[in-house]
Amino acid sequence: MRKASLNMPSSMVATAQWNRFIERCLQTRVFPENFAILSKALQKKVPLSAQKISKILIENQLQRSEEVDPLVIFYVGKLLSLGILDGHDVLISKNQRHMAKLKVSNEVHRSEFVDSQLVEFETAVLNMLFQDYTNGRRPRSGEELRRTMEALIDRVSAMASVNAQELMNPDVFRQIDQQELYLRETFGILFVAMLENSEVAQLLDSSLSHRKYSDLVVHGASGAIPSQT
Repeated sequence: MRKASLNMPSSMVATAQWNRFIERCLQTRVFPENFAILSKALQKKVPLSAQKISKILIENQLQRSEEVDPLVIFYVGKLLSLGILDGHDVLISKNQRHMAKLKVSNEVHRSEFVDSQLVEFETAVLNMLFQDYTNGRRPRSGEELRRTMEALIDRVSAMASVNAQELMNPDVFRQIDQQELYLRETFGILFVAMLENSEVAQLLDSSLSHRKYSDLVVHGASGAIPSQT
């Protein structure tokens, strides 16, 4: 086994080690504070991309039980606070999990798209991001803000698409349950918190100002070129 691992690509070795680490932490119920210390050391020794770590956490959750394990949520929170994960990493990995679930079916059906565990997990992550944006702990960069917004918009668009298809096909229409309704409300309050965040406002203003300046330069330069007619 040792010789085989030496021949494995470094990314595969890192993924395997992170998967074993998270599995053992969940099995032995390692406290979040200790998990944070161990995670920081492991990421330094065996670095792995944030989205792969997010995927491992999600898959471990789905394999464990029908209900969300509170420790998984606590572990995600610790990794977010350490900067090992950003909000968009978790959201993108979760969105990919939803889309993978859709592809295995020929029909789009709410029971296949809205998985109870994923909805509860997603709601908890959105609530953590809401707290971070409300308290000014995020965004940590313009890139994080952009990718988080993109992930949120992709998810909302996907939900709207499924709802629209269900309305067109009464045979598969189902009443929205309380858990999904709460998820939608959480999207709303997160968007509001982001828009009211002073750092977000500054980044958006800077981005718009830069775009206007770029347009002015382009139009000014094109206007300065003499007409060939």
